[in-house]
Amino acid sequence: MSLTISERRRLSNFCSLSAFALYYYNFLLTFPDEVRVVWRRRLSVPNVLYILIRYSTLVYVVIIVAYLAVDFGCNTFVGSFAAVRSR
Repeated sequence: MSLTISERRRLSNFCSLSAFALYYYNFLLTFPDEVRVVWRRRLSVPNVLYILIRYSTLVYVVIIVAYLAVDFGCNTFVGSFAAVRSR
C-alpha cells in the first residue's frame, strides 16, 4: 500500500507530536527533582548548562509544535503573496 504525500506528512506529524508528548511527560515527571537539586542551590557552571539545555529544548519543542499545527500549503503562500502584493 502506497501512502500519498499528505498521508505521509500527517503520519510524520503524528510521530513528531507523540515524541514531543513523551518529552513533556518526562519534563513534568522530573520537574520536582529539578527544583530540589538545581534551583535550590547556588548557580554553578553545571547548573547553568543544565538549565540552558533543558529550557532551550523546551522552547525548541514549542516552536516545532506550533509549526506542525499550521498548514503551509501552496494556498497559504499564494494567499500571503497576494495580500502583500495588493498593498
